[in-house]
Amino acid sequence: MAAVVLAAGSSSRMGRPKQLLEVGDAPMLQHAVDAAASADVDEVIVVLGHAAAAVEEALRLPGGARVVRNPDHGEGLSTSLATGLRALGGEHAAAVVILGDQPEIEASSIRAVVGAYRETGARVVQASYRGTADHPVLLDRRAWPEVLAVTGDRGAREVIASHPRWVHRVELDLDPPRDVDTPADYEGLRR
Repeated sequence: MAAVVLAAGSSSRMGRPKQLLEVGDAPMLQHAVDAAASADVDEVIVVLGHAAAAVEEALRLPGGARVVRNPDHGEGLSTSLATGLRALGGEHAAAVVILGDQPEIEASSIRAVVGAYRETGARVVQASYRGTADHPVLLDRRAWPEVLAVTGDRGAREVIASHPRWVHRVELDLDPPRDVDTPADYEGLRR
């Protein structure tokens, strides 16, 4: 079981690398990486692209974590997801996908998704926050071929929508983790 933290975007709406924005006492991305490392996974892959050297230098990688770089990050989210999945060895049965711009993601949410996968063996396990589907999303290796066929600035959303029978949702009594995409999002998070 692996966690893939996607953090290769150019932060165009933010105007500066959001992965490096301070949230508490650490860069924003550090929170997602730490949550992944504290969950029930064997390996954490952090996919970087834009400003990769600066972001990697700012990160404190926990044991069992490594960085992979997406040279095609400018072509959209699908290339980062593909880079993360392709970095995994054949021993990985599944990957739980986490967004690096969701610093509020909790290790308990990741553990709940991983636990549900271990119980059900579903091709897709997705967190649902009081009825709102969001990340983390776990993708069983059987779903990877379709996910790897996605192009552009899209993730696995279309694959999930196309195969509702593949999806097992885990209901969590929490607010969904906020995406931080704009200066206003960041200010709201800091407040």
